Amino acid sequence: MFALYGVDLPEATAAVLIYRLFQLVLPALLGAPAFVALRRKLTHADKPGLVCAPLGLEVVKLPARG
Repeated sequence: MFALYGVDLPEATAAVLIYRLFQLVLPALLGAPAFVALRRKLTHADKPGLVCAPLGLEVVKLPARG
């Protein structure tokens, strides 16, 4: 798209690659501590499946049939 608007191709390529770098790295850096904390919590839990059950019940509300 940049090339269509007259931006030099090397500059457009660099801009897109830098944007993609931030797009992928920032969420990974922010999500890594949460992932590690969840993993530790699940590792030390007696019943790991029940650790996340309360969250799942609040989010998923199925409509009543009938």
